[in-house]
This record gives sequence, C-alpha cells and structure tokens, in this order.
Amino acid sequence: MGKEGGNLHIELNAHGQVIGLEGTRLSSKLGVLARNGILAPLNHKDWRLVPSMYKDRLWSHIKENTDTTDDMKRILMMSFGSKWKESKHEVKTIGYDPYNIDIERLAHCPDRVEEDQWRSLVHYWSSKEAKVGARLLFLHLLY
Repeated sequence: MGKEGGNLHIELNAHGQVIGLEGTRLSSKLGVLARNGILAPLNHKDWRLVPSMYKDRLWSHIKENTDTTDDMKRILMMSFGSKWKESKHEVKTIGYDPYNIDIERLAHCPDRVEEDQWRSLVHYWSSKEAKVGARLLFLHLLY
C-alpha cells in the first residue's frame, strides 16, 4: 500500500476529509483492499455487520502502510466501508443482475470473489428479505 521505501502521508482537512495527492492514492489503495475477499469478505449484509476481526486486520494494514494516527481511524474506516459497499454493488451488477436464475448466477462468480462468499451472496440476493429490502429502499428514494 505504501510507496517505495515509505508510507503514504495522510492529512485531513477541517472536515475530516483526506486531502492532497496522497489522499487520492489512499482512496485508490482502499478500493483495492475492498475488493480483496479474504481481507474484507463481501458476504455480510452491511459493512457495519462485518466482524471486528476483519476490521481490526484492515486497520492494522492501513496503519502499517500509512502515517495515519488512531484519531483518523473512524474517518478512514468509514471511507473503507464506502469502498466495500461499492465493490459489493459492482459484483452484483456483473455476476448477479444479468442472469435470471440462481444456477446461472452461481456459474458466473466474478473472478475476485471467493466461491463460498459468492454462494452466500447469491442466496441472500435471491431471498425474500433482500427483495423486500430493495423495494423499501426504492420507495424511500421516491418519496
């Protein structure tokens, strides 16, 4: 994650946003980490429900490769959570949405997704719970 021979320098503005060129590099690196199914498994309903052991491991990885401080943890982990959610949406868009039945969906596991996680995701996205949740979200966005 860090540049050759050093760590990414992380600086926040008054609003808690990462700034500067290194901020852009950090955002890119967080996106790469978010697509790593071993470090950040996608088969959880929501980032807030991902077990703390994964989050602790990610935070350790971020700290090892940046000059971040513990007071930046909340901001950076929220940013990571957004990247994780984007990654999950991407795999749904490419491996789930184009197909009509689960057997086809299961056969089209995206390369970057672990097989067991993919089975879990397909099962969830095909469930009544997920479909009702999606409808409620859609209706909420309409009004």
